[in-house]
Amino acid sequence: MREDEAGLYERAEAEEIVRSANHGGQLNEDIVEVQQPSLPEQIASLIREINAQNNRATSTPYYFAVQSKKWVDCYHDGEKEVVAYDGRLWTLEEWRESQEWESPEEAFDSWNDQHPFGVRAEWEDKAVFLTEKAAMLFMRANAHHLTEPRTYVKHFWRNSQMEAVFRALEAFSGEKLIWR
Repeated sequence: MREDEAGLYERAEAEEIVRSANHGGQLNEDIVEVQQPSLPEQIASLIREINAQNNRATSTPYYFAVQSKKWVDCYHDGEKEVVAYDGRLWTLEEWRESQEWESPEEAFDSWNDQHPFGVRAEWEDKAVFLTEKAAMLFMRANAHHLTEPRTYVKHFWRNSQMEAVFRALEAFSGEKLIWR
């Protein structure tokens, strides 16, 4: 079964699942029949959503990248100085607050003993989407795997293959993309 078909069953199969799941085999709720729009209508709906969203001044065709921040070691010239301890990175302020120190000097000396180094932030693409809505849903569902996630719009600049794909989607669905 494909992922987009998950949870969709023929009526007889749905009734059998319900019978085997309920005590007594009684169907206590109505089974709702859901009609999927045709593939051309699904694509037309996608194109209408693309046309309605904020393209953030980026030319068509474009896409949304979901990005996650990661800290990269850059010795002593980074955005901030940290120490690696107990499986995570600590700033001096976090280090000072992590324990009861007898003096600020003791905390600083202990932090220095951990060999501080510089790090800088880099944004790593995690996934790409044609709509911001889909990107936001992905971020909500996967926030536990992402660090300070954000969406970033990128252009398929001079990418004749992606332009051909979008033109084919237009032809297939009958819906026209607004080319900006």
